[in-house]
Amino acid sequence: MKIVGVLMFVVILAGLYLAFSSIFGTGKLIDFGYNKGNGISGFSLSPRPSSEPVGNSQRIRVLEKQLVDATSKVQPVPPVGFTVSDLSPYYKKVRVGSVRPPKGLDLGSFEIRGESSLKEGVNVSGWRIKNNKNNEILIPKGISDYRPAAISYENVINIKAGDYIRFYGASGPLKGLRLNKCTGFLDPVYNFKPVLPKNCPPLYDRGEITSFSGVCQNYIFSLNSCEAPDLNEYYSKVSAGDSTCRSFIDRFNYAGCYNRYSSNSDFYSHEWRVWLNQKLPFDPLHDRLILLDENGLLVTEYSY
Repeated sequence: MKIVGVLMFVVILAGLYLAFSSIFGTGKLIDFGYNKGNGISGFSLSPRPSSEPVGNSQRIRVLEKQLVDATSKVQPVPPVGFTVSDLSPYYKKVRVGSVRPPKGLDLGSFEIRGESSLKEGVNVSGWRIKNNKNNEILIPKGISDYRPAAISYENVINIKAGDYIRFYGASGPLKGLRLNKCTGFLDPVYNFKPVLPKNCPPLYDRGEITSFSGVCQNYIFSLNSCEAPDLNEYYSKVSAGDSTCRSFIDRFNYAGCYNRYSSNSDFYSHEWRVWLNQKLPFDPLHDRLILLDENGLLVTEYSY
């Protein structure tokens, strides 16, 4: 009886082995791979050739890849009044982030941003933003690197993912400026509206001034971030003969800050500012804005 039982066990094992080989070795099961030719969207009922044994993990990888490929080919849905052919290559990769319509003495402002889907920088100078009444604003050029003691020429405004441009209807001494760690020093010189951020880095190390007179050190400590010394105030607090102190504070200006930090990788800000010198031609209550690229193709829309 024991011998018969052993023989039956061996037969069962052999049967299971053959069944297993038939399923996974010859590939006779239904193949759920993507196949457009069978008329059934996304699946194939044709058997996989016996020369291509495929495990479950490989089938899963194939299905995942097909899903990604199919998703990437989905056409974007254009907004009302536009077709797919009207869409820019940068459609929804650059967006209008916020709008403050003009009201009273406030000439208004708005912002555009580079989205994370914007893989490379794009020149937006020459792009236009239009409203419901076809009033439009042309995005100008700006200064990307304001250099001290040198002519800073306007060039294109190029933005990448994470960059943003703030447009103000207010007048300004420049058309456009990319901010950096030191541009706060320029604010008293040009009287920007609104004022530039005052977040300049320190222009000295504590050890550099420990040998100075106490009066000199107190004066240096009294200076705020991005504040250039007022010589009248300096002479009222520090001895006129303290040439060492006077020589040291000469670095407290935009040039001193630029020369100290401009080689840093994080010197330039993600923020641009543009002054349009006009009241924004937008409805003060509600409007629909569309951003068009240099070819007149739709980049984004924004309603408020």
